[in-house]
Amino acid sequence: MAQRSNSYKNKTTLYFTTPVIEKMYEELKESRGDFSYRLGDIVNYYDIIVRNTEIPPFNTEEMEAIGNMLSGSIISNTAIKFLPDFLEDALAMGYNYGVQDFHALVSKVRELTIVQRVVLVDNALRCKAWYEKTTRFLIGKWT
Repeated sequence: MAQRSNSYKNKTTLYFTTPVIEKMYEELKESRGDFSYRLGDIVNYYDIIVRNTEIPPFNTEEMEAIGNMLSGSIISNTAIKFLPDFLEDALAMGYNYGVQDFHALVSKVRELTIVQRVVLVDNALRCKAWYEKTTRFLIGKWT
């Protein structure tokens, strides 16, 4: 007897929020390419890059500062490219996000390549999301 598949668990809804994804979708639609296959390739390539790109160590306060600064932002090429400048602007406005030597953080980020900055931002935002979920759970406000 054949087993019944729970294929519904593998289905998801995608919301296209960036012109890059929309452009890729349109190009594949016109060429009758398989969008989900191509998107799977891109996710796989991203995973390979993230897992194989080393970045210098950042302490908890530095990761929290970057995560807090970028929280709710659209992460674009501009955000990654000018991340050190955005950090300097935050400091100029009086935000140090609890980092003792904020200038050292800016210098450390400035020395990173674009790919390393992507990995840093990805890590910082994942840490922020994990921290927020854990905090809600610990104080009884899990949603």
